[in-house]
Amino acid sequence: MRGRGRDFVVDADVARSADGAEAVERRDAADLSVAVARQRALDALLEARHRVVFSPRLHREWHPRSKRAPSRGARRWLARMVERRLLVRLVDEPSTAALDEAIDTHLAVDTRALAHKDAHLVAIACAHDRRIISGDGRARAQFARLAGCEGVEIGDVHWVDPVEPDAVDWLRARAPDRPAWTLAPPAR
Repeated sequence: MRGRGRDFVVDADVARSADGAEAVERRDAADLSVAVARQRALDALLEARHRVVFSPRLHREWHPRSKRAPSRGARRWLARMVERRLLVRLVDEPSTAALDEAIDTHLAVDTRALAHKDAHLVAIACAHDRRIISGDGRARAQFARLAGCEGVEIGDVHWVDPVEPDAVDWLRARAPDRPAWTLAPPAR
């Protein structure tokens, strides 16, 4: 494939379980299918020459010595991304101030911590191609609630779980706009 694809933010949750070694050890078929889907999504990012954007915080989350290190498969994949110059390292952390304020104003108290934890993913995505790969559906739901709030311009951010049907094909097709996968999908 010629040329470069889009810029993506890849949540560390995808990296932790991408190769499925733990699922195989536990003989957990459901976890194994998720792991396979995540690894296929990472491979599709590489094949389509999408870039992956890391802020300092996200880089720490992906670091092999972090509390929950990425899988061996994800580490190998990341090394290949670096070799092909498909990794963008931000020097500064994008501001989450507007998101943090919206979270504290519009979300229920018991869901705020979940949203604050991943606000940096949305901030990075908003500064680039507005694409996130994450398996955290609960966090996605909180940001979808914020998408219509005044002063929060995140409705067109694509948040895709690798287990979604067609996710890998979408990545290979260079991740065109797909309104149904945005934080504020169009009304039906």
